[in-house]
Amino acid sequence: MKNLIAALIIIFAIVGCSSNAHQPAVENTPKAVAGAWLTAYYSGKYEEAEMLSTAATKAVIAQQAKVQDTAEEETGELIVTALRPAAMSGAAAITYKTTVFVIKQVSAGNDEATVTYATADAPEKTLPPLKLVKQNNRWLVQF
Repeated sequence: MKNLIAALIIIFAIVGCSSNAHQPAVENTPKAVAGAWLTAYYSGKYEEAEMLSTAATKAVIAQQAKVQDTAEEETGELIVTALRPAAMSGAAAITYKTTVFVIKQVSAGNDEATVTYATADAPEKTLPPLKLVKQNNRWLVQF
């Protein structure tokens, strides 16, 4: 009986650890998830963006990736260049080519959040807000 209990504990520990192994190491807050999602999405790392997305958003990203792959095959050119993290005091910032996205505001309720962001070049011009929802106690981007 003791061996059975010990075996069950080990199995649950392995299953619990492996289920989170594919999740990116991102703080579970709307601001952190939005910053990580923007970084992944705009650098063409669609698999990483999908891990931070709802099912509906994953479908949109999969279609985007398919279009990009087709364009790259036709032109032989890489369409999206990688992002580089950029440090800015007091704001989450991401460098996309020469553009920095700054998270301006996070409005969060129990299970929904809206993140507004802009580019550092035009901080007065807010881009369309990024919507997030909480599913299974995780913040995810939802189109």
